[in-house]
Amino acid sequence: MHLLKIVTHPLSRGEGYASKLLSGAESVLDSSGKIFLEVATNNKAALNLYEALGYTTLRKVKRFDSDGSDALEMMKQIE
Repeated sequence: MHLLKIVTHPLSRGEGYASKLLSGAESVLDSSGKIFLEVATNNKAALNLYEALGYTTLRKVKRFDSDGSDALEMMKQIE
């Protein structure tokens, strides 16, 4: 599975909604599934969340976003 976007309203950030969305996505995969996503290197809140949930960095993607910023490709193996 490749997640394209996880978006929460700015006033609702930090309330656990992104974690619940990720948990829902993970629940539809069987034990051999993997989830991939990209996150901007300057999005520290998202990076912290993904790392806390067990996502690991696979590689850095140069100039990933339209503004030229870099991103990290991340993955989680569902067990």
